[in-house]
Amino acid sequence: MMQRSYEGIQAHQSALEVAEQRARAHPDDLAPPYILPEPYRVVAPFVTDRGRELAAPPLAGVYRTDGGANVAVTIAPEVKRVRNSLAALSELMEEEPGPIREEGVHAMGVEPELNRVRLIAGTFTQDLRHRLAQRYGRR
Repeated sequence: MMQRSYEGIQAHQSALEVAEQRARAHPDDLAPPYILPEPYRVVAPFVTDRGRELAAPPLAGVYRTDGGANVAVTIAPEVKRVRNSLAALSELMEEEPGPIREEGVHAMGVEPELNRVRLIAGTFTQDLRHRLAQRYGRR
């Protein structure tokens, strides 16, 4: 098993926090951002044309080194058009009764890289797949 180096991740984590703040401020235009490895880069997904403009500016942040020094960073995000906004994903997560209420489903969360809500179930039966597809498929 290869070990991933985390050298340099702090700058990208700081930039990710800024991208997350942007997404929360404009949830209908932007989707949850994320970090891709090797080489590290911050992806700032957008849904609308306005979202592209909001996602594109450099991400400026600050992180603290192990020695206690503050380091200012500016990272240009990769922008990417996606289907689901942060608002749409959050709405599904908060829907009552939502997919988390389905029998056998015991966890749910947003998977930013897939731009989807992910369910974790003890067993994923054909019946469960069918019910979920009918109710939540291709919104």
